[in-house]
Amino acid sequence: MTANGDMIGVGVSLVVAAIGFWQERRYTPGKLPLVPPFFLMFTGALGAIVFGADLITALTGVTWSPGFQR
Repeated sequence: MTANGDMIGVGVSLVVAAIGFWQERRYTPGKLPLVPPFFLMFTGALGAIVFGADLITALTGVTWSPGFQR
């Protein structure tokens, strides 16, 4: 991916995590959310980590390669 795509991915992931956090804080007894807030926060955090790591590789030029590859 390009650096622009990675930055957009990090931003979208953080927005998804923020929506999950907001839903958890706005909990109303007796109403179940359509998507659990923990799932949104977990997905957003995981996406931000993955896109952030890919953004670092895009900016530095380092490629991902397995350690056992010769």
